Amino acid sequence: MAEDSQVIGYFDIHEIFVAFNQLYFEGKLERVTVEWSKRMTLCAGLCECCVVNKSCRIKLSEPLLLWRPITDVVDTLLHECIHAYLFITDSITDRDAHGRDFVYHMNRINREAGSHITIYHSFTEQVEYYRQHHWKCTKCDWVVKRAMNRAPSFKDPWWNIHQRRCDGQFYKVKQPPSYKKRSLGMLPLETYFSK
Repeated sequence: MAEDSQVIGYFDIHEIFVAFNQLYFEGKLERVTVEWSKRMTLCAGLCECCVVNKSCRIKLSEPLLLWRPITDVVDTLLHECIHAYLFITDSITDRDAHGRDFVYHMNRINREAGSHITIYHSFTEQVEYYRQHHWKCTKCDWVVKRAMNRAPSFKDPWWNIHQRRCDGQFYKVKQPPSYKKRSLGMLPLETYFSK
């Protein structure tokens, strides 16, 4: 694949997916859909599998891939297609998402297509750009960076460990310059009662 600097707005991802399905996946991805996600900012792609009807939904990150070369978009799409193919054909013999079966198909397609599919993306600058909400711990100075305005809490997998080791509280130290708190559109209670 020749390096191409076009961006995603200039081609139809669905057309490319249909072609790849025939070229590299034996046409077995008929129960797979592909869509752009405006909210994904940590990973370039994601393959969500549904056991009930043996289908998959591939989501590609518009924020991370928007200004990347087409080759990065193609490699990300192919990466997620491999996950879908392994799920649909029951070819996963090891339960590691990027195990032996994944690597086999990754290498096969890279040879056949001249692509550069990898196990992990290297779009660290783009990921970091979107992590503009920062919270800092009052005791250990640990900074948590997020793309969404969600303060660290007990819902984070590392929360209990941090509480045992440090017991500090997090406070917001940075947010995007243009950030405004969303209004929930609530009116005072008096509005609902006649006087």
